[in-house]
Amino acid sequence: MIRIRLKEVLEEKGYSQRGLARESGLRPAAINNLVNNKKEFVYLYHLDVIARVLDVDPRELIEYDPSKPYERPASSAELSKANKGNKNYVRNKSDA
Repeated sequence: MIRIRLKEVLEEKGYSQRGLARESGLRPAAINNLVNNKKEFVYLYHLDVIARVLDVDPRELIEYDPSKPYERPASSAELSKANKGNKNYVRNKSDA
């Protein structure tokens, strides 16, 4: 499995997600998705910008563990279907 190590690198460098977003020009949501490994793909441009801002080799942002299988994140449709029977789940304001 390939994992983005941005959370650890931010802690090592003393950066917040907000600070990285400000200095890199990337959207805070994009930074948060990388920190929480919520994306199936990563823009090389994002890795390049982040590596330059944090002054690290881009390889420090990525971890590969061949012993762990890849686990695809659930799509919003799958999450919606899984929560369909949950009466406390509200997908958006129009559903409320």
